[in-house]
Amino acid sequence: MAAELLKAYESEVPHPDTEHMIHRKRYETMLIGCLPFADQELYFRTLSGRTAMILAGKKGNGKRTLEAAFQSAYGEMFTGLLTFPFALTAQKGEETLAAELKAFLDALAEGSEDEDSEEAYLVSLGEMNPDTLTPRVSAVLTEGIRHIVNDGKGVSIMTAVFDGDVRSLPVELRKSVLLCRVDPPTAGERLSFFAAEMEPLLGYVNDMTGADFMSEYTDGLTFEELHELMQNLQAFLKAKFVVDVAETSGTDISEVEMADIGIDKVNLEKEDFCYLADNYKEAAAPAPALDMSALTEVLSGLTMRLGTEEEKKPAAPSPFALLDDDDDPDDLF
Repeated sequence: MAAELLKAYESEVPHPDTEHMIHRKRYETMLIGCLPFADQELYFRTLSGRTAMILAGKKGNGKRTLEAAFQSAYGEMFTGLLTFPFALTAQKGEETLAAELKAFLDALAEGSEDEDSEEAYLVSLGEMNPDTLTPRVSAVLTEGIRHIVNDGKGVSIMTAVFDGDVRSLPVELRKSVLLCRVDPPTAGERLSFFAAEMEPLLGYVNDMTGADFMSEYTDGLTFEELHELMQNLQAFLKAKFVVDVAETSGTDISEVEMADIGIDKVNLEKEDFCYLADNYKEAAAPAPALDMSALTEVLSGLTMRLGTEEEKKPAAPSPFALLDDDDDPDDLF
């Protein structure tokens, strides 16, 4: 029965393009931490129960690509790859998600309890977020992981993607999994990214910006945003090259060919790069609106206090007061 249910979740091992994810060895090392290595478990006193990993962080940081890369690199060590459609099932409601997730995890545990079975699966639990990973669903997931770890005889490694802060995960779930916080690329990672991506273009481009400037200017961008920016930059440089060739050779744009090139390289200006990168940088937060009602209340109170103080203060005699016929001028001073 369990085998039949699990068969419905079988999927092909992906083969992602991870070339642009330079210097991500830290995350690959974290992922390998879920794999069983008997001698090393003893040496480093690791918790053998950490057979599930959650990759958490801002959307676009590369969590899904890392998970796919892990599946591609180590999929052959397992009987097969299973994928639970968490996000799709969540659309059916919390009750359905909790029930189907429990059935899936129970089947995984039942399959691994067979003494004669050597089956071990690499499992993707899908994409979660704070809205879909409710307390009820989290409790089902936590209990399912613990059941597989404590009662199962085989070894199945589970990964999941969480779009949110790792600290917002439920406490009990955090105790049952290996946490991998996937951050935006560092300055060094961005530098390596631009250096690698620009290198094939330098035969046609005078890089007047430099990878250092690109790295500094794109602080805060995710890997997904960097990749999109690079694709737009390549399209822009292609167009700029064609336009420059047409203007230099006096040829119509539609007739430009590589053989007609009359320039050595096209210039990549800082202004052009900034123009494209600004599409991905967060806009400056607008200044908070002035609360006129609060300001009016403050001014009104201030005016009332000033008026009260003026009423209490005795009026000073004016040297220009008009004198009655019987007034003595000396009485004024």
